[in-house]
Amino acid sequence: MRTPLQDRKLRDGVRSVLNTINQMFCAYFWKTCLETVFVTDATVHQARVGVENAAIESSLINIRAFDDFCIGVRKHSDDLVPSDFPGLSLGGAFLGDERRDINKQIAHLTHVSLGATTQPYPYKKILAAAVPRVREFCAYASTTTATDRGLAVFIDETLHVLEHVSQSYLNVELCAPPNIR
Repeated sequence: MRTPLQDRKLRDGVRSVLNTINQMFCAYFWKTCLETVFVTDATVHQARVGVENAAIESSLINIRAFDDFCIGVRKHSDDLVPSDFPGLSLGGAFLGDERRDINKQIAHLTHVSLGATTQPYPYKKILAAAVPRVREFCAYASTTTATDRGLAVFIDETLHVLEHVSQSYLNVELCAPPNIR
């Protein structure tokens, strides 16, 4: 049985991971919902490149952060890792060489950054690699925090977005794990 302090830490950790997961979808929403506004509205057209890069970079850095979480190595005392969540096992890293590229071109200032002269990031491929781990985490979170109604709604909304993105953008059919509401 968990103590109230352990319950609060678990709920706070789940919220933190879910916030990271939801930011992984910024590039998708840019591409499918927001980009056309910037193309058709002359007053915001000049900001288009900056906002597009911000959406892509936010998605990629949050995918990398989630990969860091899945790896499970605590680099700093306040880092969240799967072992902070009793019974959670996510199977390790899902990023390959993309991790190095994200670190080099986004997480650190370099002479080479995202832009018209560089190869586009394989966002779909990287996001698709994260999907199984996201589903596993959400399934775990829904069973361990079921008494927190606000958190249950957050988990359900995250799953709804994940299913929408997977089916409409990644063309991946998802099967609900047995413990998902």
